Amino acid sequence: MLQQGEKIPSRTLAITFDDGYEEVLTLGLPVLQEFGFTATIFAVPGQLGGRNAWDDGRAALLTTDHYRQLEKAGITIGAHTCQHVHLTQVDRGTAEREIKESKTKLETALGHPVSLFAYPYGETNDTVDTMVRESGFEAAFATDRAPADHAENPYRIRRVVIFPRNTVWEILVKAQAWYPAYQEWKRGKK
Repeated sequence: MLQQGEKIPSRTLAITFDDGYEEVLTLGLPVLQEFGFTATIFAVPGQLGGRNAWDDGRAALLTTDHYRQLEKAGITIGAHTCQHVHLTQVDRGTAEREIKESKTKLETALGHPVSLFAYPYGETNDTVDTMVRESGFEAAFATDRAPADHAENPYRIRRVVIFPRNTVWEILVKAQAWYPAYQEWKRGKK
């Protein structure tokens, strides 16, 4: 819809998962299927089948076979850098390599083009946006510091982060159309 210049209906919701944790397959997919939803998973292809080395290293990550299984179930796979680096905090060469290699490795593993990208830690800047665009991605996703209007920049589409500690009430609040404006207001008060 964004590519066609169409207005996205106000009650539209996209479900995304970062990092490619194995639990997306074992816990998430059955729930998605039960309710007839699809999702996008942003994979870290330099860590396929490994552990979340960027964090505490305890969580198992999806393998290439798992990603193929998820795709057969209607899940879209996007890239999330090769090693889950903080793109705004590494040198340009490292950032560029992480972005390009994540696309190449995923496309090789899955056997088809990968068009979506999500910035690790949700953070980006103009230079990183440009690298993602020039690497051949069609769109990229940030978090709460991205524009509230998704059409404003296809390489900085805003997502709202849901954490395991969030209550059902907090998730419902975060899903409201006015939530981005509330975040901006709250940030301005600090």
